[in-house]
Amino acid sequence: MRVLLVLIALVSLAHAADQIAAAKLNQRGLSYVSQGRIEEATKSFREAVLADPDNLEALNNLGVVLKRRGDLVSAASLFRRALRVDPNSSQLRANLASTLGEMKLYYDAVAEMKKAAELAPRSAAIRLDLGILLDEANEEIQAEQELRTSLMLDPSSVAAHEALARLLARHSRSEEAFEEYHKALGIDAHKPDLHYELGELDKANGRYEDARRELETAVSLDGSNPAYHQALASVLLSSGDLGRAESELRQALRRDPMCGKCHRDLGILLLRRGEVDSAVGELREATRLLPNDASPCLALARLLEKRGASREAARYFAMAQDITQRQNAQTLSKAYNDEGTQLLQTGEVTEAAVKLEEAIRINPQDRLAHYNYGLALLLGKRPQQAAAQFQIFLKLRPDDPDGQYYLGRALLEEGRIAESISHLEEAARLRPEDPDMLNARAVALAEMKKFSQAITQLQAVQRLAPDNALFRENLACLERHQQGCKVSLDPIIASSRPND
Repeated sequence: MRVLLVLIALVSLAHAADQIAAAKLNQRGLSYVSQGRIEEATKSFREAVLADPDNLEALNNLGVVLKRRGDLVSAASLFRRALRVDPNSSQLRANLASTLGEMKLYYDAVAEMKKAAELAPRSAAIRLDLGILLDEANEEIQAEQELRTSLMLDPSSVAAHEALARLLARHSRSEEAFEEYHKALGIDAHKPDLHYELGELDKANGRYEDARRELETAVSLDGSNPAYHQALASVLLSSGDLGRAESELRQALRRDPMCGKCHRDLGILLLRRGEVDSAVGELREATRLLPNDASPCLALARLLEKRGASREAARYFAMAQDITQRQNAQTLSKAYNDEGTQLLQTGEVTEAAVKLEEAIRINPQDRLAHYNYGLALLLGKRPQQAAAQFQIFLKLRPDDPDGQYYLGRALLEEGRIAESISHLEEAARLRPEDPDMLNARAVALAEMKKFSQAITQLQAVQRLAPDNALFRENLACLERHQQGCKVSLDPIIASSRPND
């Protein structure tokens, strides 16, 4: 017994020594970070984690530096490991969420950031990050709500005003966006990207003098950013100030020789001056760097045609035509998709399916058209065809919970129960607070006679939606093992999506 006690004491002393060593290594890593020595910091944090695998600070700090270095998979793994030690850390949840966001796993990121917000509901920073992630996941209404909540908690947050301004500007709510940009500048007038974004918004709204002033300020605050010089040059070019425009474009190209917009604008400027040979060179480079911009192709084609280079001119005319046709196809596809979504909302399912099928024919890469067409087919009792559309959609957006849910429902109606459960489980994982998704999984489990699992699932559904009569009836039916009754799905609501 005495030997056992001695061994326990020795193990305890060794563990304490490891904890002390880990704390010192972690502190050394932080010192390296403050000096900008990220490689040495990474090494120290790794050694700290090896010394004490449960050291939360070291796990978090190693995750942060690996994220900074671009190793997002390892960073996410470390944050998850730390959360197994402390699942109630809002900071670890937020760090994991932001890492998943950088990996473009937006729905996973949103789910984690929502958990962080539940753990720290008064954190303006977490609400801000949640708003940004929701915006990236195309959940604009929720995104705006979270950004405004963040500002309510911290009205002096420049980042929150800027994020809200960007969202508003993107959705053509220009006056509200102007207001948010000016509020941000009222707090920090020396932030160059604010002046740049405001200048671009001014330009988009035809306020060229205001745009010039804001972009000049951005350049004066940060002359190393080529985008600022290019944007200012674009405004100067539109007002005919060729000398200053050229100077700004040359400065931008010195900092970024691969700036396609700079080569395009410089080519147009030189063409106006009659410097044809130089213009040709700039426009050629622009066509290479801007494969989705028809304007340099068209300008170059016209110039070559005037010089008698008909064959080469024809090639650039064809390139411009191809780009324009692709853009027109995307525009037309979006128009059909919008018509289809409106028809779905009014219950005209057959007519909606026709419009959405046409959208896909015109642009097979339109993921939202595939989603909406799948929904129309599911509402039209064509589950096999619907499943095919949701499968295409999920190849383009695999982390979408609604896509997983509706594919699961289509497979369930088709009788492919095991496959259905797999997709419904993924939908519930991505959106664990959605009772409809959990109910659908319970129905699928019941189809496989897995009653105990289905009952557990429906009990969770009951906690989420205690007043829902369908869920109560389903639970009661399952408790009788479907004797004299059958569990059922909730009706599909035509929750179609308009274009981004």
